[in-house]
Amino acid sequence: MSTLAEESLDLLNQGGFEVTDPGPLHAPIGRFSIRRDDKLTLVLETEIPSSARSTDIAPPPGLVQFATERVRLANAAGVQAELIGVITRSRSTLPSDSAGEPLEKEVAHAHQLMVTLRDPFPCPRSTMPPSTPT
Repeated sequence: MSTLAEESLDLLNQGGFEVTDPGPLHAPIGRFSIRRDDKLTLVLETEIPSSARSTDIAPPPGLVQFATERVRLANAAGVQAELIGVITRSRSTLPSDSAGEPLEKEVAHAHQLMVTLRDPFPCPRSTMPPSTPT
């Protein structure tokens, strides 16, 4: 039995999405996947060249802070997704790609995932009458 949450992750993984704002992650991002682990944590895995850079500043050891960093995704149909509370957990070396460039895998956790669908019939708000209870 498939749930709406699983279908949302399938859509993000197979729906032609690309990372439009990598937030704290290393970029450029070649491929990515989003899944839930056995504790239901959102896990984002990215494939990046070993030369990828991040704009994130590493906090000093022992600092307690709220994770507010965001990663944004979009596809050609106008669907947008945002991972909120993104924290990089690890980076590891992968086999080189077909061009011989060394690759790395970056694993991050996210606290929240929001998906926004594009309105297929946009209309100005001023033309919509207010709803009235009947």
